Amino acid sequence: MLNNYSVHHWLIAAPVLGVAGSAFASLLAARRAPRTAFAASAIGVAGIIATAGVSLFPFLVPSSTHPAASLTVWDASSSRLTLFIMLLAVVVFLPSC
Repeated sequence: MLNNYSVHHWLIAAPVLGVAGSAFASLLAARRAPRTAFAASAIGVAGIIATAGVSLFPFLVPSSTHPAASLTVWDASSSRLTLFIMLLAVVVFLPSC
């Protein structure tokens, strides 16, 4: 766990985008450039969320006492049949809302 950055070096782009996007948003907001500041802020937020995701992947809730008891992405997802049934339900019921 938390060794994804040493295995895949390109994942360092996520925290870099988080820090750089936030810094650029602050600078652009001071210069009164609201559209570009908003875009930079969105990039910063996406980078911060991606940092959490790539740091912990595949764990969603890591166990501190017993790593084998951690909740992973594959343990938390539904079966293919359940996901397909939910897809059909969304296709049928969502357009009518």
